[in-house]
Amino acid sequence: MIFRNVLEDLERVSGSNSLDYLDCLSFLASVMSDLGEYGESETMHQHVLEGRENILGLDHLDTLTSISNLS
Repeated sequence: MIFRNVLEDLERVSGSNSLDYLDCLSFLASVMSDLGEYGESETMHQHVLEGRENILGLDHLDTLTSISNLS
């Protein structure tokens, strides 16, 4: 999947806790959910939530969206 290649490149360049990486991972997690890969999707969404909480704080809209994506 091309999106995984982009994600790997972003991780190498910016790290796995950069906002760009987390945004990309969130999108991929949604795609995986749409494909029925719920376990992998949940793991990805959980990583995004933890990263956004650490970087943006619990009250930021993107963090709240991550919480919603897990429910």
